[in-house]
Amino acid sequence: MRKSKFEDKKILYIKALKGRGEVYMLVGEFEKSIKDFKKMREISQRPLIKSQSLYKCAQVEEMRGRLKESLNYVNKALKIAEKENLLSEKVKILTLKSLLFIRKGEFTKSKKISEYIIKNLKKIKKNIGSYEIIAEGYKIMGTYFYRIGDYKNALHWYYKSLKILKNSGNKVSFLNVLNAIAGVYFYKGKYKKALEIYYECLRIATKIQNKYALAFLYNNLGGVKLHQEKYNEALKLFYKSLEIEKKMGNKRGMSRAIHNIGIIYNLKGNYGKAIKYFESAGFLKKEIKDLWGYAIVLTNIAYLYYLSGALKKALKYYKRGLRLYENLNSIDGIMEVLVFITKISLLTGKKIDIEKLEEIEEISKKMQNWNTLVQILLVKGDYFFQQGKINKALKLYKESFKISTSINSTVLIAQSKSGIVKCLIKMDIKNKEYINHIKDIRTMCKKINNPETLYYLYECELHYYLKMQKYDKAEKCILKMKNIVYKNRLKLFYPSILYFSSLIAFGKGKEFKKDLTKAIKLSKIMGLVPFLREIENLKKYSFNYFNF
Repeated sequence: MRKSKFEDKKILYIKALKGRGEVYMLVGEFEKSIKDFKKMREISQRPLIKSQSLYKCAQVEEMRGRLKESLNYVNKALKIAEKENLLSEKVKILTLKSLLFIRKGEFTKSKKISEYIIKNLKKIKKNIGSYEIIAEGYKIMGTYFYRIGDYKNALHWYYKSLKILKNSGNKVSFLNVLNAIAGVYFYKGKYKKALEIYYECLRIATKIQNKYALAFLYNNLGGVKLHQEKYNEALKLFYKSLEIEKKMGNKRGMSRAIHNIGIIYNLKGNYGKAIKYFESAGFLKKEIKDLWGYAIVLTNIAYLYYLSGALKKALKYYKRGLRLYENLNSIDGIMEVLVFITKISLLTGKKIDIEKLEEIEEISKKMQNWNTLVQILLVKGDYFFQQGKINKALKLYKESFKISTSINSTVLIAQSKSGIVKCLIKMDIKNKEYINHIKDIRTMCKKINNPETLYYLYECELHYYLKMQKYDKAEKCILKMKNIVYKNRLKLFYPSILYFSSLIAFGKGKEFKKDLTKAIKLSKIMGLVPFLREIENLKKYSFNYFNF
């Protein structure tokens, strides 16, 4: 009898440890949650408890970006589940393993695990818990397709997961999948649909009084408003999220909200305030040992400096982010940063490690990381274009266009089109293929919201008008480009705006020297060596009778 009471107390204590550990995990107290989960398996000798404890530790490590440590815990938990034939537990652990491979950028491995999970879901006994595991398996498949940019398949699997959870009574899991669906519509640029679903999520979170979900949803709603360029509305939502996170003491959530507030100030042109918020978010992420999140903050600071034309500072932050990604063994993160470092090298005329680019290109193909692969092909195309190897560049841009179309990524399609057009204009202005691409670009300009991509699309159209000597149309086009650049404070493009303005003015027989001089001055400050070379060549052949 005493033994039974003791066992009952032990079970209750383990449940309490698990519950408290999960709370610590949600609010970013990762060390405390790990301590509670480890205590679970110290107390109990039951294989199920040991497996669950290891699984929970793996979840914590995944949340703070320590993917290698998380994978170690996963493999240990999996070993127990397989030995004891705990099928439901095994499927649950494998879903996390699949997610880890997605985070690492190893998409082929993730897909294999996900497919294995789907095949084995039918073997699981159909109780409530198992239904939720099936839903989680479907959700992981959705996440895989979402990360490679295949939004159609992502929605297919997310809706399959949602259908199961709708009748399960598990409102939290239902909310998570619904939130993921809204995220897909958000990235597809369907903001009205995304908002509709996020507000439905908000209604559910309010009803079940889930403060963690409420804070997360205010953050997501802010993200949509941000992309709709409703910056003041977005700022209010991010501050609302921050207020809830502070009350909960959730440092992880606080860092996320603070980081997004920084993005708003960046877009409003207040770079000093933006960096202050970014650094504050970075400090919190370092404090809770969220190294993955800290790497993201560093690369976002780098991107801010990149767009503002401070390329030396951008490079410094990208290299810091790269070191973190290397320590985390995040292939996905490493490749993404290397692409931007290469972009800066192209802009500043530094030597490009083409062999390194080709190496990560092969890795991207093996891992089926299509987004990164397209980015690499685009950068390689830019490199060969700059070298004057137009046919080679065109081939790469066409390959990137083909892949972008297959994954239905509007921004990448637009960037690829831009590359194709700038090659064709160098080859033959009367080329029918070129004319068709120009028509497509005009259509795309109405759909694209990304300022940098939109700028490059208009630049292609501008080159067409300049080549055809249609200076009135070129002038209208440059006004649109100026609106994008000055509205979004894209200082990186200030020299090219001035340069193109001087070309139009020259073509119309107007005063152009002032804008061209400013373009040269800014290019020297930013270190845009290839661009300066281009201006110098133009001066030799077109403006040679002017004294500079």
